[in-house]
Amino acid sequence: MKSINYNNIKIQDLENIAKEIVNKIFESKKESFVIYLEGDMGAGKTTLAQNIGKSLGVTDHMQSPTFTLMREYDLSENKYKKLIHIDAYRFEDKKEGYVLRLNENKLGNIVLIEWPNNMQAPDANMIINIEKVSEDIRNIKVEIN
Repeated sequence: MKSINYNNIKIQDLENIAKEIVNKIFESKKESFVIYLEGDMGAGKTTLAQNIGKSLGVTDHMQSPTFTLMREYDLSENKYKKLIHIDAYRFEDKKEGYVLRLNENKLGNIVLIEWPNNMQAPDANMIINIEKVSEDIRNIKVEIN
């Protein structure tokens, strides 16, 4: 597993980190790509997900899927078909994730999962941990399988 650390990153610089993450996704040449987004509440998981989406060419406003559980965005300009953004924060049982049918839905797509420990998620190709240092500073660790 390869690790990349970004320390003392300003929130406004997450766009640059997202571009680097997207480059790593495309370098992998995997048919599907699963990313875990980990960190405390308010660390910036959804903000980073939005920046990743933007770097992938998503033009729709990406909203947090906290209440809808999952949102899908078309990636017709890419080798991947869709960006699937999941927020498992509200899951009370790991089995609740079965309703999302991820083993089927991940094929040919990029799947971003916030709070992956709250569900039985497919194996991750990348794990991103965001640590809130201060109101506008983050440390980010990216692990690539």
